Amino acid sequence: MHLCTSLNAGHMALQYQGWPGHHQATILLEDARNHLMGLDPFDGSLANPNAFIAGSSGSGKSVTTNYLLMHLFASGAKGLIIDIGGSYRRLLSLYGGEYFTFDDPDAALNLFYEPVHMVAEDGSLDGMRMRIMLAVLESLLVEAGRESLRHDEIAVLEASVASLYEGAMEAPILSDLQHRLHSTIWDDAEDTEIARKLARSLKRWTQGAHASLLNRPGSVNLSTGFAGFDLKGLADEVQAPVLLILSGTIWDLVKRDPTEKKVIIFDEVWKLLKSKTAQELIEELYRTSRKYRASVVSISQSVEDFVTSPIASALVSNSSTKYLLRHLSGHKAIADTFHLNSQELDLFHGLEMRRGEYSEVLVMAGEHHHFVSRVVLSPLEYWIATTHPPDLAFLALVTQDMPHASLSDVLIECAYRAPNGAEALPRPHAAIAA
Repeated sequence: MHLCTSLNAGHMALQYQGWPGHHQATILLEDARNHLMGLDPFDGSLANPNAFIAGSSGSGKSVTTNYLLMHLFASGAKGLIIDIGGSYRRLLSLYGGEYFTFDDPDAALNLFYEPVHMVAEDGSLDGMRMRIMLAVLESLLVEAGRESLRHDEIAVLEASVASLYEGAMEAPILSDLQHRLHSTIWDDAEDTEIARKLARSLKRWTQGAHASLLNRPGSVNLSTGFAGFDLKGLADEVQAPVLLILSGTIWDLVKRDPTEKKVIIFDEVWKLLKSKTAQELIEELYRTSRKYRASVVSISQSVEDFVTSPIASALVSNSSTKYLLRHLSGHKAIADTFHLNSQELDLFHGLEMRRGEYSEVLVMAGEHHHFVSRVVLSPLEYWIATTHPPDLAFLALVTQDMPHASLSDVLIECAYRAPNGAEALPRPHAAIAA
């Protein structure tokens, strides 16, 4: 041992610097040294721009996702979000986006495309759109105890759908298909019987409780590059068909401009993809995302359920970036799924979330850059993103107090009155809001 000055010791010490982040800082996070580092899901070093986000309830998952979207939207990316609960409504509103719910009696989704988008100049039909329509029909027609339709049933459906587009000037609706299946006499008597049976099964959707939603011309017409769909309130039996219909909207957004960055969010809706056909469609979207500069992001709260899903391996293997937030349980299952080493597992166990201050995240950016970072929001960013019930109650009080103010002004006022969230304020909130 030898004594020396700190200056001399500093000259002798090996220099170490953590990974500084991607070349283009699209998303800003704090590293362990409280330095800013930049991530870019579209960086060429990543195999694909997709991401997976996992965190227990109360871990800051929705806030983190909103934070990531704020940065991506600010960088010029467009976005389409499907969730259950409306966690992104304020953010989309601030960007001039559209938000669709299905508790409106006028809401309607047509699973069929307009002929101009379906029929090519040579008369052939768009293959991907046909697959999406058949997947929707399969989800409507498959009976309890069966995972999918038989090949002969799919063949009859496909031929019937194709015949609807022969000379069509507008998009057909579900009752048009039902009539075609019921009235067509096929060369094969067995096919005729299959068509009649399928037509009978469609009655539930053309005349039943969900006919107003599924058996009318669609009311959804996107006019901006930012949109959200909230599946909350939909009956369980129509959630999967609606998600598959919306996957067609997603596909159109993805293919619209290959030079434009797009972000697609699936928040807790992947579990609706129970049929093999539906899973294959989402897997293809993941695999082709890089080609169209689309980042597909799946979010899960119950990772234990996620890892047992047939689609889990495809989503994980095709997501170059993973964001793991605090979990209350299931650490071993997550470590196995994401191949965490012992050091990473220890870091994962120690993740913290301090509401109104930060959320810690174990970030896996590609194969080689794994680190713990903090998502630190400004007061305004926090109020844009929060979904915490006391915050929403406080927001409602401030909105009531400022009836003529814009959303941005209300959020600025919330950030001024409660910069760290409503729970950081003395009680009662109502008196403070007033």
